[in-house]
Amino acid sequence: MKTQLSILIPTYNYVCLPLVRELHRQASEMGGLEFEIVVAEDGSDQPDNIARNAEITALSHCKHIVREENVGRAAIRNHLADMANMPWLLFIDSDMRVVSPHFVERYLQPPDEWGVVYGGNTTKGGAWTDERLLRVRYEQAAERQFTPQQRAKHPYNHLTTSNILVSKRVMQAVPFDSRFLTYGYEDVFWGMSLAQKGIEVAHINNPIGFNYYDSNVVFVGKTIEGLHTLYTFRTELADFSPIIRLERRLRRWRLDGAVRSVLNKLMPLLHRRIIGFKPSLVAFKLFKLCTYLHIAHTDAASKA
Repeated sequence: MKTQLSILIPTYNYVCLPLVRELHRQASEMGGLEFEIVVAEDGSDQPDNIARNAEITALSHCKHIVREENVGRAAIRNHLADMANMPWLLFIDSDMRVVSPHFVERYLQPPDEWGVVYGGNTTKGGAWTDERLLRVRYEQAAERQFTPQQRAKHPYNHLTTSNILVSKRVMQAVPFDSRFLTYGYEDVFWGMSLAQKGIEVAHINNPIGFNYYDSNVVFVGKTIEGLHTLYTFRTELADFSPIIRLERRLRRWRLDGAVRSVLNKLMPLLHRRIIGFKPSLVAFKLFKLCTYLHIAHTDAASKA
């Protein structure tokens, strides 16, 4: 049983006070646990939200850090890890919700030999799962497909930083890559780095819920930004991304132009199908492929 824990929560313009209160309650009830909870504002620019989050300092062992510059999802986590005083670090995204009364306790139980432990996400017990939202359908499908047992078969491929326990020793050896300044794939790259270092990753059933779901328009916008990030790191992430492998096969077979042309004609329909009242995950997959092919083609054309 672990006896020292730093709970680290990066946030950007989001009030995470209820999340911190529940984590603090659970940690305080664990006899013999030395803990701290640190919330870091990564360039947040909404004073009301910052002020609400500052209320966590009234709780014992809690800190609130305000950084004026947004340094990105990777760098802010590295900063939190550097500041942490405990040998075990629990990273949680600020827009998540604890759905189990034993959430903290379950992370204290795995053997110390497991340097990275991922608990997963769940759509149950969190925000209202309105199935008109693409993000809800996407996360529900992922939850069904990637059970702890399924994740364990490919342990480095299914990690997110929304809910993960890491030893400080591992974080010092394999920090997040601070080149990731825009949305997406810093966790995929980190998983790849763990694999290259031979660091074991364990998957357990200790999910955290979603406290908020993006609107369809916002989620699609983040997806597009993430695909640009993926293309930027396409060389490093090729073995970990099905969409990169598919694009390369199409290009090798000289089918990328034909597929891109067909999908471009379908793009208005695909867009309607993913932002409408009944968003389609099939349409979403095709939309992502079309967007990635367009990004690759635009880059190639600019260098011709």
